Parts: sequence; structure tokens; C-alpha cells
Amino acid sequence: MKRSYFEDYFPQDERVPRIPHLPHGQLVDTGDLYTDREKKTSRTYNEALRDVEGQKGLHMRLDGPED
Repeated sequence: MKRSYFEDYFPQDERVPRIPHLPHGQLVDTGDLYTDREKKTSRTYNEALRDVEGQKGLHMRLDGPED
């Protein structure tokens, strides 16, 4: 599944560019990183994440020691 995600879904995953803009240390539901429209149309959300129950996941941005 990892290879499939990075080859087939990562380039078009709508949440990826949003993750760096999350507040540091705040948990965010995966579903909150997609708009309502994207939840209906996103291949990543509806195929890749559904297959691994990733729609129920959480994200958190953690800054490293160099910010």
C-alpha cells in the first residue's frame, strides 16, 4: 500500500500542502484537511484512505529543533 500511495495518490493528495500550515502540536482530524467537495471527489480520500481506514486518522505538525 505504501508504494501505491506514493506512486498513485501522493502527487494529487489535497491534504499534503495543508499539513505544513497546521498549528504546531495541534491534533487535526484527517477529514478536516479536505473540503466537503474534496471528500466527494478526491481519489486519495475515497480510495487510498478508505482502504486503510485513514479517513479516521489524525495529523500533527511538529517543528524540529531548527524550527
